[in-house]
Amino acid sequence: MSTVPKAEDSASEDLTDLRAEFPGWTMEAGEGSPSFRASRDGGRGGPLTLGANTRAGLRAALDEVDAVDCRHAAYAMRDVLRARGLAAEVQQLTVATKTRAGILRTVSARRGMYWWGSGVELAPIDDPELAVDRMMPGLGMRSEIDG
Repeated sequence: MSTVPKAEDSASEDLTDLRAEFPGWTMEAGEGSPSFRASRDGGRGGPLTLGANTRAGLRAALDEVDAVDCRHAAYAMRDVLRARGLAAEVQQLTVATKTRAGILRTVSARRGMYWWGSGVELAPIDDPELAVDRMMPGLGMRSEIDG
C-alpha cells in the first residue's frame, strides 16, 4: 500500500532547503493564509514572525531580514575594529580592513555569520567581538583572547 503525502507534508518538505539556508528560523507550511511561516525567538530586534502565501515569497522575506541583520552586523564589526585601533570601512555587507603589512582583508556578513573573504567562517553575527578576536592573528595583530 502506498502512502500519498498530505498537502502540508509536501509543503513542509519544500522548506528543507530554506531551513538549511536560514539557520535559527522555525519554518512551517500548512493550511490558511499565510500558508508559509517562519519565526525566530532572538535576533536583531527580538522575536519576529514572517508569513507569505508562496515559498518564493517566504524566501524573499527571509532574504530581506537577513540583509538588514547583516548590514547592522557589518557596522557593529567596523566599530569593534575601530575601537581596537584599526581602520575599517563598510561597503554593503562587507567590512574592509588592512593587515599590519597593509594588505586589504575583507569580512562579509551573510546568513547569520561573519565570513573571511576566503570563505572561512569566523563567528555568529551577534558576536562581533568574537569575530574580531578570531580575525586579529590573520591581520598580524594580537587578539583580546591572546592576552
